[in-house]
Amino acid sequence: MRAQLYNQRHELIVPETICADYSFISWYTLAMQLFQAFLHRFDKISTSYLVWGIVLTGFVVYFRTFFNGFVGDDIGYINHPYIQHFEVLKFFQSSSADLGGTSPITGQFFRPLMLVLISSIYQISGDHAFLYHLIQLLLHITNVVLLFFLFKHFFTRSISFLLACLYLVHPINVETVAYISDFQDILFVLFGLLAINLALYFPVTKKTLY
Repeated sequence: MRAQLYNQRHELIVPETICADYSFISWYTLAMQLFQAFLHRFDKISTSYLVWGIVLTGFVVYFRTFFNGFVGDDIGYINHPYIQHFEVLKFFQSSSADLGGTSPITGQFFRPLMLVLISSIYQISGDHAFLYHLIQLLLHITNVVLLFFLFKHFFTRSISFLLACLYLVHPINVETVAYISDFQDILFVLFGLLAINLALYFPVTKKTLY
């Protein structure tokens, strides 16, 4: 090994691979130091500013969905007389897909709250899709804010914000924001996150029970 590292003049020879390794390590160390410094400064930003940052990011990313129309199952829901006439009791009596009447939707799903929400919006907006997409986006942003507070219970403020933003803009969530018939997914997440946050920030104790 010594013969490989020293020449005849006993001068140290550093192979190129070793230089490359040291160069990579130094760049990696510098990058990690800069990232940690960024997170440290980020933690000093108030929670309210971060929440507004989530709201602004959501509107910027999903702005184009406001101009989408009705597609797929949306048309079946919007054109159904139960939805149009706000037949709330009917929503709780059968499957949300098996509504009867002229609806082409088929399947067995019990999602009455989704139907109540769609029917409520229909009473205001009718067959104009803008308000449906707006409320859907607002609910998605609300879920992201709740997720941010959930993460903040376990991580630093900066890490929680970055994780929440990752969930906000992840392509897997596009359908739940842009597809009106996917209201149920946003509602599932909404009530679930509400329950978890309430349990974490307002834990039930013997004092609160009695």
